[in-house]
Amino acid sequence: MNSRFSNYLDFIRLFAALIVFFEHFANPRFTFDMFDFWRPYYGHHAVIIFFVLSGYVIAYTVDVKRKNIEYFYLKRLARLWSCLVPALFLGLVLDSIGSLIDPGLYAGRIYQNDSIFIRFIANLFFFQELWFLDVRYLSNGPMWSLGYEFWYYVMFSLLMYVESLKKKYILMLFAVLIIGPKILMYFPLWFAGVLLYRINKKELLNKNAGLNLFLSLIPVFVYFYLSEANIFALADEVSRNILNKLGGYTDYTWSKDFLSDYLVGLLFVLHLLWLYKYAVHKRKGYMIKEVIVKLVTHFSGATLSIYLYHFPLLMFFKALQNADIITYKSVSILALLVILSAYSLSFVTESRKNSYFDFLMKLKNSLSKNKIHNNS
Repeated sequence: MNSRFSNYLDFIRLFAALIVFFEHFANPRFTFDMFDFWRPYYGHHAVIIFFVLSGYVIAYTVDVKRKNIEYFYLKRLARLWSCLVPALFLGLVLDSIGSLIDPGLYAGRIYQNDSIFIRFIANLFFFQELWFLDVRYLSNGPMWSLGYEFWYYVMFSLLMYVESLKKKYILMLFAVLIIGPKILMYFPLWFAGVLLYRINKKELLNKNAGLNLFLSLIPVFVYFYLSEANIFALADEVSRNILNKLGGYTDYTWSKDFLSDYLVGLLFVLHLLWLYKYAVHKRKGYMIKEVIVKLVTHFSGATLSIYLYHFPLLMFFKALQNADIITYKSVSILALLVILSAYSLSFVTESRKNSYFDFLMKLKNSLSKNKIHNNS
């Protein structure tokens, strides 16, 4: 992958993770009306960006290191579980303590602590969003997207690794029946990243760097125009009306605003399509300064940690503050505590994903040896 474009993808990953954090941080529960200018859908749109990015990166990774389906799953599980498993235990500790300190903060749907074992298992094995389920784990709402992401890996692996067409179609049908409509609705968004990678690889578009940069900025301006013109809100209303006719939009939880999400996905794909051409055909230097590139590359290694840990940390530190009066100083301290804590946790979780892979590989080899031994 072009190094400059790879650096930009790192920036987008980090930026999207911070947008999701700020989406929750700006909630009146934490900061009253200090950030009332914030649009309530920015964070969700950032997750759509994650889906497209994921498809793109997975397509690149498989293209470079195709190997076999077992290797693919071990790599994907090591990536997800390196943060998810610690997040499950960390959330249990932080939410248990925080809810004792400030029960009012945890009141309502934001904190689901009944049937904890079932919620733990459902999120650990990515069952939480199948069909019309929405199994929130304690306060950690952002875990929902992993319940989509994992099943996109499954669909992609069947398309890429199963050679027999008959077997491929049977397994795909079986996967569709397991996954259900809610997750499947967004698979085209994820797969758009795969298609984008293949288009970029062929370099079909023009080689004028300046023109490509200009074209890449148009989707960004269009996005903010649609936001200011309340087009996204209108699209959400239309989406929910459509789903109401199919039984009720509330059953679709995170997929209920599919029209605006597809708009965001399309704009982001167009943005990356043209920016890639700019990165490839720009003659010299980085798209941004070298020092900034190194910083972004470093901190982008903590994006999944920021995404998965920030909400229980935000709830916990807010409970510790327990302040009726909100000041810019107090919210700044709260934000720094959450981001620095999530970043620090990444060193013992996300950065250790290779250790998870090694463990899973050893476990797989051990099970294979036992199977051979039992059959002999």
